[in-house]
Amino acid sequence: MGNYLPTTSMAKSPSHPVWPFVGRVAQLKMVRQVLAHAEPGAGALVLIDGEPGLGKSRFLHEVAARESRSAVVISLGCTAASGIGGKSLAEQLAAALRERDLHVLARQRPILCTVDDVQKATPDDRTVVDTLVQASAMSRIVVLAACTAEWSGIGSTMPAWLDAWTRAGAVSMNLARLDPPRSEILLRAMLSACGETADAQTTAAILRIAAGSPRYLRELVNRLPEVRSGNAQLIPRSAEAQIVRLRSAFEPAVFAILREASAFGSEFAEEWLVRLAPPAQQHRSRGAAGRS
Repeated sequence: MGNYLPTTSMAKSPSHPVWPFVGRVAQLKMVRQVLAHAEPGAGALVLIDGEPGLGKSRFLHEVAARESRSAVVISLGCTAASGIGGKSLAEQLAAALRERDLHVLARQRPILCTVDDVQKATPDDRTVVDTLVQASAMSRIVVLAACTAEWSGIGSTMPAWLDAWTRAGAVSMNLARLDPPRSEILLRAMLSACGETADAQTTAAILRIAAGSPRYLRELVNRLPEVRSGNAQLIPRSAEAQIVRLRSAFEPAVFAILREASAFGSEFAEEWLVRLAPPAQQHRSRGAAGRS
């Protein structure tokens, strides 16, 4: 793929597995339309948001692979500390361009620049994205940035500093949970790729527990051997870790109420767990959940 300029190999990354990409047809078409209409003075910033684990990174990877024939693709990513391979966005961009001028390159072909986990961007990283967005106003550059919504216990919110981008005319795109038919297609693909099988009852349980989350589907499939051997329950690992963290925020009396309610089959959503926690503990609980 001569027009694909990732700063790191993603072919065998755990975030971009071997099973097929499922769903997101409308979003893929939207990105293609934005890219098709990109011209000098008509670039764009597309901001993708969604809950953790819904496939934003996989979506960026899929877009990069599909659009590499029609555009030069530059793939960047943020972490809370240092970025892909320990590099900042500025270093990643310089490595991808290899001393070529961004605007000269954009005159030859449209540029699609994907930025993953932009909510983790450092101030210097934000400056790089701002520079790319400003360049899109003069060149054929489309910036596709994925952001994990922060878990607040009462719903999901975007980091406050991203409001400036949305007010500046960024195209917003939300990745929702997969619907039941697509969830089942993805589950069967994951089972096949992992060499696992599941009877009808187990399949129904996995689909119910995952509730359309690709991450939960993957974690539940990976946990099947432990479940069969009796060493684990059918619970996603990331959710289990979050429950352990939340439990530490409850007073014994509150946790006793939850245990009693669970004996009668009552289900508690995550925001209710946070509301039941002591006020002094709520902020820590929300922060821990947002990092899961």
